Amino acid sequence: MEMEMKMKVNKVGFIRFEQDEMGVFPARIGVFGGRRNMSVTPACTGIFSLKTDEGLFDGYEFLLEDVHEEKDLLRFTFQSPSSSFTVESTWKYDEETNIISRKDVFINSGSEARVVNRFFPKIVFQSGDYSLYTQQSRWGLESQGVWRDLSAGAIELSSRLGRWTEGGTPFAVLRTYESSEALSFHVIPNGDYLMRFASAVVSTMKPHCIFQYGLSDEDLDALVLPGEKLEAPELLIQRLPSREAYSGSAMLHRYANKYLCAKRETLPVLYNTWLDVMGYLDVPRMRKQLEAAKKAGSEVFVIDAGWFNAHGNWTEKENEAFFGKMKEFADEVRAAGLGFGLWIEPEFFAVDCPAVKEHPEFFVTTDGRWKDSARMRMDFTVPGAVDFYYEMIASLIRKYDLAYIKFDMNTTPGRDSNGTALYEYVKGIHTVMMRLRKDYPGTVLENCSSGAMRTTLAEVGCFDMHFVSDNANVLDVLHITQGTALRMPAGRIMRWLTLASPGNFRLWPETFAPRHSVIQPQNATWKHFEETDLVCGILASMLGVLGFSGDFASLQEETLSSIREITEFYKENREIFQNGEMTLLTPPDSIDHRHGFIAFHISRPGNAKSFLFLFYRNCDGASRMILKMPHYTASAVLEKESLYKVIPRFGNVESAVSFTVTGGELAADGIEIPLQVEQHGDFKGCLWEITKE
Repeated sequence: MEMEMKMKVNKVGFIRFEQDEMGVFPARIGVFGGRRNMSVTPACTGIFSLKTDEGLFDGYEFLLEDVHEEKDLLRFTFQSPSSSFTVESTWKYDEETNIISRKDVFINSGSEARVVNRFFPKIVFQSGDYSLYTQQSRWGLESQGVWRDLSAGAIELSSRLGRWTEGGTPFAVLRTYESSEALSFHVIPNGDYLMRFASAVVSTMKPHCIFQYGLSDEDLDALVLPGEKLEAPELLIQRLPSREAYSGSAMLHRYANKYLCAKRETLPVLYNTWLDVMGYLDVPRMRKQLEAAKKAGSEVFVIDAGWFNAHGNWTEKENEAFFGKMKEFADEVRAAGLGFGLWIEPEFFAVDCPAVKEHPEFFVTTDGRWKDSARMRMDFTVPGAVDFYYEMIASLIRKYDLAYIKFDMNTTPGRDSNGTALYEYVKGIHTVMMRLRKDYPGTVLENCSSGAMRTTLAEVGCFDMHFVSDNANVLDVLHITQGTALRMPAGRIMRWLTLASPGNFRLWPETFAPRHSVIQPQNATWKHFEETDLVCGILASMLGVLGFSGDFASLQEETLSSIREITEFYKENREIFQNGEMTLLTPPDSIDHRHGFIAFHISRPGNAKSFLFLFYRNCDGASRMILKMPHYTASAVLEKESLYKVIPRFGNVESAVSFTVTGGELAADGIEIPLQVEQHGDFKGCLWEITKE
């Protein structure tokens, strides 16, 4: 105890650091212990692991040169044994959200170039029984999470050649068997990344947990010149108020809205042509869709793939689609009162496109995903490449007066021949996007990325919204929303409500037929489809940014009017939906879970309104549901003595009525929601408004 009292201690937020002869280490992280036992391997020491052309360093070999400490900020500066390079590790705490940001940078402070083969910031946890929540993402099956025990070996999460969320996502939650809380970790990628949670056994002790992350070291061979630096990806460490992975979503959204997100208060309601008849663009048909989209309340009409000649050759087809007259159709869209938008995939260039022929020095070949086509991408290390790429996109904005651009990324950038794990490539892409935002503030930028294959906190400052999944099935989208909300600001996630009329086909006898039947895809195409509840679909789609697709021209006038009614309500409150914080009131379920309840609460600090969404299967037999906001959310949202009016808005049964209650009573007792019960199953949705009087 006496030795502990004399030990040098530094603190930032919920992390306490100590120093001993093996260096600096976190001794406590929230309710979790850091490395304390002296009988540890070198891998269990230090706060980073580094491999350069000078050798491998676990961190304890470095001289602690300086400690800078101020309110809510702590910076360690380390010098290498040869004094040829420096490492800075900066930890910054946000008290409001209970989140710590960690940024580490390698600085070549010597006179010779250095080669970095690994730069992994590190946190070592004491011996214990650890388990880890991680997510798997596949096309149409994004953000699906599970808990796994970390009993031996390692669990690794990594990106695949520029696709940050294909396979795993850069997000994990750690807890022990006994812990009352959990810790979440969000890596903000700046290139291909790796997150590794490894167990390290010493003698008879339970395993230490060693968490390392950084640019992937699989091909890392980064040349850092004197005076230059190499940054590790930023890490967010969040102290979760319970053991559940979903207990921190609202505060993560508050942090992202506060520090990370692009500053745009409201985003438009969209119509996109893709899931009408895919890439087939027929102008008379599109005019009908434009008319129907306007009736439904759309504010921007987006032309998806099918209009251009080739990737990298963003000129119009002359013999099909618009026959070279898309600008005239764009004028028609604006005359109808809507903004005009386009789909492009600018990160992929066909090998024979004019841009590659004009400036071959700007391009490198990717390894491709299809054997029958060569693919090229930009090399942003070449002088002039960033400006060339910027102008390619900016010229489209000027030519078509674009209110909206949908940026897709269906192919990988490939392996990085520069040895920086796409570090320089990502820097180039982000530079261009931020420049476009500055120069064309009226143009909304969407990060599509092949259905959320690159949807991370790294993109929220560059793009205004992020497409959650190509999967357009309402129930699937709800489950994907649950998982994605754990790692992304939910208000910036957009969805397409994809609908068409079934025509004369009815699944029901006429006496049971809904007033206006609609069908939706079962996944990402119309190959398989099913009937869906209209109100449920709209409510599921307005949990962030609301978008439409499909054959809206086939819908009945009554159906379009119903959509418009809810859409107008959405517009009146979109400042909350798009900039608010989402709390999951039910645990995330697998996409295969086709029954039960899914509930969310959305609020925004300083706004008198909040909203409760409930989705349920009406043949499960439940006649009511009582929903309470968790104490860690309710205490931040509801004022105990104030009065709140609770109002059923859409999708509720006739017995649902408004009532007034104090914030304390509402937090304690929740909201009792009467439900529809029916023998023949369908997913229903209902919306309740909670307003402070």
